[in-house]
This record gives sequence, structure tokens and C-alpha cells, in this order.
Amino acid sequence: MKPLSGDPIRVLAVDDDPAALRLVSRVLSSAGYKVTAVDNGNAAIEEIRATCPDILVCDWEMPEMDGLELCRVIRQEKLPQYLYILLLTARSLTKDMIIGLES
Repeated sequence: MKPLSGDPIRVLAVDDDPAALRLVSRVLSSAGYKVTAVDNGNAAIEEIRATCPDILVCDWEMPEMDGLELCRVIRQEKLPQYLYILLLTARSLTKDMIIGLES
């Protein structure tokens, strides 16, 4: 996926674990993505409203607002473009996958 403008793909990474956030940001940046990182769902919503990245990579388990709630809030927003979402989790049960996809 490459924006038509030729600019790097903009990714917003969200995780309350600083080490995980640094790792995700470093891997994505080294792959050529332009990464912005925030540590909670509320900050993510503000960033999405301000800049509308191309991709959101967020953790499922976060305090205050978990990744599922963040996905639900974002899907209610009227954004200028489609926002692809990757939800990171160690959960592997089928019911959890369904819940994540429904969010």
C-alpha cells in the first residue's frame, strides 16, 4: 500500500508498554513507514482526528481505553480516508478473534 502522492505511509502506533511501543515503532520506521507513537487510546483519537494516518497499529490490552474500544470509536468517526487497523494481541481463541474483527 503506497499513497498516490509517493509520500511514506503514515502509521500511528499505540501501546501503553514503552518497550513494545519502541519495538513496533523501530520495526515500522526501518521498513520505511512514517511512524507516530502514542501511549494511550485518548491520545490516539486526538492524533487520528488531527492527521488521519493511513494505518493504526494498536495493542488490545491498554488501561483507560483498550484497543477494542479505540477501534469502535474510530469506526464512528468521519475520517477523510479509510483507516486500516492492526490490533496486536497475544489472544488466540477464536472468540477473541471474532470480537477483534467485529470491533
